[in-house]
Amino acid sequence: MTPSQPSPLRPYVAYEPPDWGQPLRTKDVHQAYTSIVTFLDRCASVTEAPEYGNLTIHEPGKFSPPGYQHEPFVAAATAAFGAGDRQVGVRMFPDTGYAEYKHEWRVPSHAINRAIEVVAAGPASASKTVPPISLSLAWTFRLLDPQSGNLLPPVAPPSRLHLFLATAPAANFDLNFPFERPDAAFLEYLQVLRSHLPVQVAKSRFRQLAPTASGTTYARRKIDPGLFDGL
Repeated sequence: MTPSQPSPLRPYVAYEPPDWGQPLRTKDVHQAYTSIVTFLDRCASVTEAPEYGNLTIHEPGKFSPPGYQHEPFVAAATAAFGAGDRQVGVRMFPDTGYAEYKHEWRVPSHAINRAIEVVAAGPASASKTVPPISLSLAWTFRLLDPQSGNLLPPVAPPSRLHLFLATAPAANFDLNFPFERPDAAFLEYLQVLRSHLPVQVAKSRFRQLAPTASGTTYARRKIDPGLFDGL
């Protein structure tokens, strides 16, 4: 690409969540899932829905809730979805010979509600520990205007959502906005969108991405969190 050729890449604003995700506003398993579905219905056009969800049931370990027994939940999941795959879930590093095990199922989309019931029946867990029972789902989508219902212009890469449904539910919202900069129009849209988001917006997680001189990659710049003080 010569300097006179226009870059195929366009600048945009992104919201990049923490690697470990963010807690959902509601802790009820059913309400948490409903809040995700409602957001997608009102604010997104889904381009890739989950064909499967990953249901995980851990055997008792060092950080399990008091009195936790996995057998009844494994039995319920096996009755609903067939035998799961038992594998190592946690191994100490450096290896001391200690390991904890988990059971996993690939749950087809038509049976997701049955998997949610298994998760909802599980014991409560702290938000910063691995929950003993969880369901993982992922979507790819384009954002739309929740007021008009119109799609926003496309931006690459698309937005993504990874839901970690448990008794302490969390989600990763990787949001890409087709705004070249965090200007008044972007802030106005974000103000509308945030009321539909099932997580609290973290002001320090916004980035502005602009094409580099080569026109083939992006340079990432952190956006001043003070810009979002009114949110």
